[in-house]
Amino acid sequence: MKKCPNCERREGGASVCQCSTTGKGASKIVPFLKPGAGVVTTRAHVHYVVTEHGVAYLYGKNLQQRARALIGIAAPEHREELERAYRERFQRPRP
Repeated sequence: MKKCPNCERREGGASVCQCSTTGKGASKIVPFLKPGAGVVTTRAHVHYVVTEHGVAYLYGKNLQQRARALIGIAAPEHREELERAYRERFQRPRP
């Protein structure tokens, strides 16, 4: 398992951080799941997502708000691609 430099055990407690990228550098924060991907936790049950880049509080937020929060904690080198996917999905051209 890849260790994140900013996600070390702290005095008095353990880290709950998840690295935002795989060992090969791919983003774990993605715009869509791959076809056939398993889901064990519904989005309604997720309150927080924590990476080495911050914390996203997702509970009670709509899809656009959740996407914005997750983009904010993605690895910086992947944010532009995630922003593009956000625009394609949520910012429709006005008639």
